[in-house]
Amino acid sequence: MVGRLMKRVEEAWGRGNIAAVLLMDVKGAFPHVAKGNLIKRLEEMGFEADLVRWVESVMEDRKVIMSMDGKEGDSMNVETGVPQGSPGLPGIFVIHLSGLFDQVEDKEGKCGSEGISFVNDAAWVVEGEDVGECTQRLERCAVETTIWGKKNACQFNIEKTEAILFTR
Repeated sequence: MVGRLMKRVEEAWGRGNIAAVLLMDVKGAFPHVAKGNLIKRLEEMGFEADLVRWVESVMEDRKVIMSMDGKEGDSMNVETGVPQGSPGLPGIFVIHLSGLFDQVEDKEGKCGSEGISFVNDAAWVVEGEDVGECTQRLERCAVETTIWGKKNACQFNIEKTEAILFTR
């Protein structure tokens, strides 16, 4: 992620522009993936039907039992979330999040924005002639990110959101 980010910054500088980055943390990333949304995304991306069925099977018929001070509660069904512990499943989350990048880049890509993902973080890189232009572009990226999040049961941790300005 850092290498790709710095490449974009250097490219902006080479064109005589400045660059800015908005870093957004997905709140409770793995536990909040909605199965239906993930399956739809896999199908949209053209994944093999066998892989789609495997992901669907991994995400169904899961239960959790709360335990405190040696006492166990009742078994409860788990309806959302990517199960953790399997090496391939974080990649499944990234596939889910890829829909975010498609939407925002489609809306904002014409003005130089690019999304970069690292597990449960999204970064928006923009370039512009001045701070005001970069700020406006990042604000539009943040708005589109929020819209996508609401449609896909995905929240972003505002307290962990940061912006960085790269000037020469």
